[in-house]
Amino acid sequence: NPDILFDPMEHSPKFLRPGQKEELIFNVETWRLLRIGLFTPIEHVAACRAKKIPVRRGILLAGSFGTGKTLTAFVTATKALAAGWAFIYASDARDFCEAVELGRQYTPAVVFVEDIDRITAGERDQTMDRVLNVIDGLDSKHAEVLVVVTTNDIEAIHPAMLRPGRIDTVIELGMPDAESVSQLLERYGQGQLKDVDVSPVIGQLVGKSPAMIREIVERSRLVAVLRIAEGGPGVVTVDDLLTSAEMVERHTALVNRPVTPKSRRYPTEFLVRVPEHPPELIGEISELIHNRTQKGG
Repeated sequence: NPDILFDPMEHSPKFLRPGQKEELIFNVETWRLLRIGLFTPIEHVAACRAKKIPVRRGILLAGSFGTGKTLTAFVTATKALAAGWAFIYASDARDFCEAVELGRQYTPAVVFVEDIDRITAGERDQTMDRVLNVIDGLDSKHAEVLVVVTTNDIEAIHPAMLRPGRIDTVIELGMPDAESVSQLLERYGQGQLKDVDVSPVIGQLVGKSPAMIREIVERSRLVAVLRIAEGGPGVVTVDDLLTSAEMVERHTALVNRPVTPKSRRYPTEFLVRVPEHPPELIGEISELIHNRTQKGG
């Protein structure tokens, strides 16, 4: 970004250290699409070369918050490093072009960029044109660079970005089905749910994000810890899960509510109750806030 001064400490590459291998949990169709479009070129690159299948691919992972896009990045990093690939991760889409250029220098490479809609939404401009030119440049057509981008809002992405040849595979990371919910409960329960009949809970959690399911389980486990401290049994119950699910559902409703201009305003009392300022200044601030409120500012 030409408007940002380069800081060698702030903008230097960060080296990713993938942790222990963590299995992804998706429904059967999503998992198959990930294996075909993303993991097969990485894990079987020699076979792809032998059959003259281009390794250069563009993959879009689409899904709402908490569906596993970032976790997929870390699992991809683990697979890439195990197969001798470089892995470059950019959390800021504005670094897309630089990340791809870096990937070209260390092929074979996976370039993983989050929230691509931030720079490919709306009308085409110089920034978007630069992205499009980079992703389908002549050099990158022959480079073994696998570009993976994510979005929470696929509808916002300009159609030019989604054109085959730029994006070859779109994989929608949907909400878990019943089987996926059961696996997520087992994982996040870490053994504490093995003797619990979770069937009454599964139906309520189908369609909820993995992040939400994780919080429900962890909150239930905290309830069990508190119960031990109070002299009771330390097991997680179905009622714990159902109660936690209700509480997390209320939290989610707050996150998903529409934000109105009024809800963005700071309370007037908070702004004018400033200690050690003369009364006339407080009066001026109060009048200013009143005038802006009347104008809808």
